[in-house]
Amino acid sequence: MVFLLSTGAAAGAGLDACPPAPARHAAAAERTLRIETPDGRIAATFARPEGVEPAALALMLHGYTGARDEFPVQGGEGMFARAARAFAERGVASLRIDFIGSGESDGAWADTTFETQARDALRARDFLAATVGREGAPLGVLGFSQGGLVALKAAREGGFDRVALWNPVLAPRETYRAIFGDALDAGFAAAAEGPGGAQVAGTGLRPGFFAGVAAADPAADAVAIAAPLLAVSGARDMLAAQGPARAEALAAARAAPTTAVAVAGGHDLGAVGEPALLDAVIACTAGFLLGLAPRP
Repeated sequence: MVFLLSTGAAAGAGLDACPPAPARHAAAAERTLRIETPDGRIAATFARPEGVEPAALALMLHGYTGARDEFPVQGGEGMFARAARAFAERGVASLRIDFIGSGESDGAWADTTFETQARDALRARDFLAATVGREGAPLGVLGFSQGGLVALKAAREGGFDRVALWNPVLAPRETYRAIFGDALDAGFAAAAEGPGGAQVAGTGLRPGFFAGVAAADPAADAVAIAAPLLAVSGARDMLAAQGPARAEALAAARAAPTTAVAVAGGHDLGAVGEPALLDAVIACTAGFLLGLAPRP
């Protein structure tokens, strides 16, 4: 299914396609956590509804060069921090993490790869399930931008009941060409000589990252996932370009339930200049994580 979601007056049908997920609870005070792993500590923030057991759980994965709160929404609150609060108000507990090498987590950014980030996600998934206690609540993953690619890679390993993607990187070579320019070719050349070695000039990353870009196949990962999937794509996104069309193709290729929602926004999904659009995306995603059926 493909819907157009916008805050414009003419787009009510798009908004109506998302399952209703009204705010019914207060959000409890957030807790900052440290997840011990063999590769260092992962910094995390846990949010939950106040006074009730969560009806769903969500692991939140940030994008390229991001951190667990993600970039500021108009007014200063981080995009993911805002989402976590809104999720809690709708009965969804969440854990948002800094990947190893990012934010407040241990490790060096230069060593990050899609594979190390997927490993971090799986460890955080297990930590969340063990810490909160699932008691029948579905456990989902939400990935933004590169975090969407990583979410697909992690979810292919199993253990997630829902997979939500915000402007996911579905064409890695094109997206990282836009980021690195000609340095991407230098990265591929360095990766061909082995994943180790010095940082690739102009990127701040070692060859292993570029080996991951060359090998990544997010569409194949998505097809292999049996869990329901929601893909929200910005029609004006120039970084994960052609997102709505790629998400529609993904939906057509998957056997499992898939909802592709196109929004009239850019890569930030309205966070910088249209927070009402972001709030609509958050509410839509909360309904999906709770397992509510999309409206016909």
